[in-house]
Amino acid sequence: MFERKLYDRSYFIENNTNPTFFQWMRSKGTNYECYLQKMSEISDTQWDNIVLKKYDSIISAIVAPCSFYFLYWSLLIFILHKFDFRKPVMRIILGHLVIRCMGNVLEVYGETYNTYYFNKKVKDSFGNEYLVCDSYADVNTHPFRWFLTRQIGTICWYLGEIIADWYPLLRTKAIVKQKQMHSVYFTCALFNLSKILLIVYHLSRNPTKFYNPVDGTFNEFKKEKFSAYYWSIQLTIIVTSIIYECSIFFTLKKCVFEITDLNMGIMKKFKVLSEYRILSSAFVAMVCLPFICIAIIIQYYYFFFHKPPILMEVQFETVRQAIANVQYFMIFIDQLLLICSNYDAKLSQYAINSDYSSNTDPYTNNFNNVNNNDFKSGNYMNTLKKGISNNHNYVNLEANPTNNNNNNTTIPAKPFTHFVTDLSMVNKNNINNDSFNRNINHNNYYI
Repeated sequence: MFERKLYDRSYFIENNTNPTFFQWMRSKGTNYECYLQKMSEISDTQWDNIVLKKYDSIISAIVAPCSFYFLYWSLLIFILHKFDFRKPVMRIILGHLVIRCMGNVLEVYGETYNTYYFNKKVKDSFGNEYLVCDSYADVNTHPFRWFLTRQIGTICWYLGEIIADWYPLLRTKAIVKQKQMHSVYFTCALFNLSKILLIVYHLSRNPTKFYNPVDGTFNEFKKEKFSAYYWSIQLTIIVTSIIYECSIFFTLKKCVFEITDLNMGIMKKFKVLSEYRILSSAFVAMVCLPFICIAIIIQYYYFFFHKPPILMEVQFETVRQAIANVQYFMIFIDQLLLICSNYDAKLSQYAINSDYSSNTDPYTNNFNNVNNNDFKSGNYMNTLKKGISNNHNYVNLEANPTNNNNNNTTIPAKPFTHFVTDLSMVNKNNINNDSFNRNINHNNYYI
């Protein structure tokens, strides 16, 4: 069905001791005779299947963004924010989505380059080496596929991750004083630098050095050495991510409004406080870290101290992705919960205006002089602060929502409880109108 066209010898690196980078990128192998031999063994039906599979890979690359697991989460946030890309959080999510999707497209398209014709050294039963023809190529053995997926693709993947890594920093910056952010800035930079180091490390493995241009054999030892150091850098990334997330947690813990007196459980705190959502991703990384450390130490021992060197076939990629993606899923969970919290805060404002107007209620006495203009301008914060400092009965509102000994007034507990927990995002050391407005204002509430 499909016409078979053969490449000429110019596409193969043979007896060429100094091929250029572009010659390696366009090359189809290091042994032209091997290529002719393999092609002669392929039937017409097998050739048609090879061509169809290549077209299938191209189509899969085009639709690869649709299978990206953050696509639909991102679209949901875009819809809820009405596609307002003036907000920093929207730009972060968009940049993370687009750039990482580009890496996925390159990865899927790279699967079309799955053959490379080269010589392979094997030993017979007497220990004598001789060359055989091999044609299978994966990402580590095909020069152009490596360049496309592990150099350009890695830049896209980790640059997208770096953009998303700024989200906790901006969330923290929105509610914490600038002078208290130094540790967060430093650990974020450290985290980003560890990923930049990994990008540079991939760029350092030159695809022109994969094969010996004299005999056309693949350098297996260099590939194994690269893999050994690669997981050391991945371990560094995991450790720096834990440090970064813990620095954010303790900064928020130190600087935001304390609400531990509300006797909330872990799940309730996870729902109403960003700091606990941030800590959850650090917890996952800390649980997996010891197992990864042990596996890497064993791999190092067998590769550097065992004679002959042995590269353990241990696959960490699934674990690595699971650890890395938790913090990115938390971006979307955090945004959804913030939207819910903002909605509850609006209900609470309405409840305070309409339901808490009795002069005999011990809590609402502090709000009698607060009018609608105060709520619009934010000047009611001082009154609210005074009410909270002089009155601790609000702590038990949720436990006794309908009990009021003074006038038997029914108080709707849930909206007010959310309103109080919403105040947890206010700086406890400097509670003023500006900081409160920054958290309540709809345009700035989500950064």
